[in-house]
Amino acid sequence: MALKRFYQILSILSIVFGISLLLGTKIKIIGGITGMENIPASINLIFGVFFLLSGTALFIVQHLDKKFNA
Repeated sequence: MALKRFYQILSILSIVFGISLLLGTKIKIIGGITGMENIPASINLIFGVFFLLSGTALFIVQHLDKKFNA
């Protein structure tokens, strides 16, 4: 039960982080995390899509696991 809650929280955070990277390309979020400056917008786009897809995949896997084990 705790592992399911962990994946739920992880997927929500991943989706929120991905959306924030996609919407705020002017915000230097990746640069703030890594300590690097002048990160191009394409890097933010790549990481935003990655986090958005991984969060969505976690939601789908969790839903399918609930559906087949119920």
